Amino acid sequence: MNSTDPADELKWLIFELQSSELADEKVHIIGHIPPGHADCLATWSRNYYKIVARYGTLVHCCSFTREEQILEKKIRKQFIFN
Repeated sequence: MNSTDPADELKWLIFELQSSELADEKVHIIGHIPPGHADCLATWSRNYYKIVARYGTLVHCCSFTREEQILEKKIRKQFIFN
């Protein structure tokens, strides 16, 4: 497996960020497994952080949430408020 960018996600991210930079746009990055998490490849995480640092002036925010965490919050919220 290519741990640097196994699904070409970082390649895609660079393309999108470069396009946004040229268009003078701000971006939000939304993902599933956060970089640095035990389930995320270490090399991929390091490269992701380098990319975000390079385009930091146009990245407004980054948000990562695993679906099971969202479901757990919904269940807790229903339990508490119902």
